[in-house]
Amino acid sequence: MKIPLNWLKQYVTTREDSASIAKKLTSIGHMLDGPIKKVQGTEVIDLEIRQNRPDCLSILGVARELSAVNKTQIIFPEIIKDVMFKPSGDWKIQIADPSLCFRFNSIQLDHIQVGESPTWLKDALINYSMEPVINVVDVTNYVMIELGQPLHAFDKKNIEGSIQVRPAKKGETFVGLNDKKYSLTNQDLVIADTQKIIALAGVMGSKTSGVQSDSSTIILEAATYNHASIRKTSLRHTIRTEASLRLEKFLHPQLTSIALCRAAYLLKEICGAEVIASVDAYPRKRDVAKISMSIARLNELGGVSLEKKLAIQILKSLEFEVQAGTSDTISVTVPYFRTDITCEEDLIEEVLRMHGYDTIPSSLPLGAVPADIQSRLYEFEEKMRDILVALTFDEHITEPLTNELTSKITPVVLQNSLTSEKHMLRTTLEGSLIYVASNYKKHKRKNIQIFEIGKIYFNEKGYKEISTLGLLVSNSHVQYSDIKGIIETLASQLGKKISSKDFFIEPVDSDTWYAELNIEKLFNNVSCDPVIVLTSPPQIVLQDLSMVAPIDLKIGEVVNRIKNIDNRIYSVSLGETPKNTNKKTQIIFLKLSFRNLDNSNITKTDIEKLRTKILSYLKKIFSMELAR
Repeated sequence: MKIPLNWLKQYVTTREDSASIAKKLTSIGHMLDGPIKKVQGTEVIDLEIRQNRPDCLSILGVARELSAVNKTQIIFPEIIKDVMFKPSGDWKIQIADPSLCFRFNSIQLDHIQVGESPTWLKDALINYSMEPVINVVDVTNYVMIELGQPLHAFDKKNIEGSIQVRPAKKGETFVGLNDKKYSLTNQDLVIADTQKIIALAGVMGSKTSGVQSDSSTIILEAATYNHASIRKTSLRHTIRTEASLRLEKFLHPQLTSIALCRAAYLLKEICGAEVIASVDAYPRKRDVAKISMSIARLNELGGVSLEKKLAIQILKSLEFEVQAGTSDTISVTVPYFRTDITCEEDLIEEVLRMHGYDTIPSSLPLGAVPADIQSRLYEFEEKMRDILVALTFDEHITEPLTNELTSKITPVVLQNSLTSEKHMLRTTLEGSLIYVASNYKKHKRKNIQIFEIGKIYFNEKGYKEISTLGLLVSNSHVQYSDIKGIIETLASQLGKKISSKDFFIEPVDSDTWYAELNIEKLFNNVSCDPVIVLTSPPQIVLQDLSMVAPIDLKIGEVVNRIKNIDNRIYSVSLGETPKNTNKKTQIIFLKLSFRNLDNSNITKTDIEKLRTKILSYLKKIFSMELAR
C-alpha cells in the first residue's frame, strides 16, 4: 500500500518526515514493503499490509494508526450526510445469493459534467501510481484509496431493467475494461442487467457499461462480497485490480454508505453532480462485534503490568467504544472497519502493540532447558546431503507445483491453482530434475550429477506426503550399474540396509538415468555398519599373465583358486577369450590386481614375490606354464 505523505497529512496533523512516520508505523506492526520514494516532489511510504488488516488498505486507515500513536485527533474527509436518505430510485437490485453478496448499495447522480479532473486529484492518483482517466472514474479511484471501499460508476442509459448480482451462467463471456474477453463459470459472480453482464463483481467493470464522455446520469455502486469468492475469481482469470485486492478481504458492509457519501461530495464539487435517489440491497444486516476483555488476562498473556485506565485509553485512541464493566473487565464495541477483531486475544494484541512490544520486560525461563526437538529424519536428510555432495552431486530445490501429464499414483489436484500449467502437486521429483538438467545442457554441461530431497504428494485414502530423494546422472558413459552403485554407497554410508523395494531406477534417454528413493523407508530400515570411505584412494597394482594350460581345464575353478592364494590379491578376472594352440593346450589370459590390506603402498619386491607364488601354485595344481 503506497502512502503519499501529503495525502496522509490531510487526515492527521504531524510535522514528522516520512522516515519518522515509517518508523512509528513499523513499531506497531506495519512493515515497509519497499524503500521510501519521491514522486512529483512528495515522499511516498510503501507499506506491507497484512491479510487481516483490510482497513489499512486505505490512506484514512493508516492515518488512524498514526493518530493513535501520536495521540492526536483524526481529521475526517467531508461528505454529504444525507445521501442515503434520498427517495428510492426507479431501478431494482436483485441479489441471488446473500452469502455471496452481503450488500449492494447504490445512488443515482444527475447533471454530471464529464471531463478532465482537477490537478490536485490527478496528482494524488499519480503519487499513488495510478493513472488519471476522467473525473468521474478518478473520483471513484480516489475514494477507494482514501477509504478502502471500491466503487463503480455505470452510465444509467446503458442499464436495461433491474440490476442483478448472480453467479455467471456456464459459457457466458465478459469483455472487461482492459478489452480482454473472459469465459466465465458458475463459480464467478457477476453484476448484470436483464440483457447483459455489466461487471465481473468485485474485480472489473464491463467495457460497454462504464461512464463515457457524453454520460450525464450515473448509477454509483458500492458493494461488499464474499471475499473468498472474489479471490477465487481473481485468481481463476488472473485479474488483479485495486478493487479485487480490497474486496478479497472482509470489508464491513457499513463502509459502502460512507464511501458513497464521500464520493457524492467530491462529484458535486468536481462534476456538478446532484444525488437524486438511492437503492440499497442489504439482505442480512451485520452488527459490529462486542467483546469483553479481562485486565488480568491482558497482563498474564502479555507479561506486563498495565492498569485498566491505560488499556482503555489505548483502545479509545483506536476508535473502539469502551465501557468500564467490572473492576477487572471492560466491555468493548469494535468499530465497523476493524473486521479482524473477533475475540479477547485480538483486543489484548491491540493494547500490547500500541503500548510497545519493546516495553514488554524480558526474563529468563524458570524451568529446565527444553529437550532438543530436532527431527531425527531431518538430521538423516542432512547427512544424505553431505554424502551426495561428497560424491560430486549438486543439490537443487524446485517447487512442488507442477503439471504431470501422467502419474503413477493418484495426484493431488488444486481447485484454485494460479495457472493451468501448475494445477497439481508433484507425485515424483523426476520432472523437476529433468527440467534442471535441460538447463545445464543448454550451457554445454556434459557431466551432470544432480539431486533433490523434497516431498511428493498423493491421494491414497486421504492426502499423504513422503520425503523423497531424486537422483539424475547424465553423461556419455553412464549405465544402470552406476546409479545403483551410488544408491548402495549412499545407504552404506548412512549405515542402512537397502532393498530394491526402497527405490527405482529408469532411463530418461540414451545418456541420462533417473533414480528415486523413499527416504522414510530407508530411515526405518535395519541398521548396518557403514563401509569405510577412504580419504585418498588405495594403491592397486595391475598384472597381466598369459598362461599355457591343458585344453580341458575349467577356467572358473582357476580364477577362484587364485583368489585364495594370498589375501593381497585384490581381484582376478579373465582377459581375452582363451586361444587354442593345439589339440592339447590353450592360452589363458588372466588380469590380476594387488593391494595391501592396510592400504599402504605395495612394493615392487612384494609384487615379484606374489607373482612367483601364483606361478608356482598354478604349475603345481593345474600344470600351467607362463607363455613364452
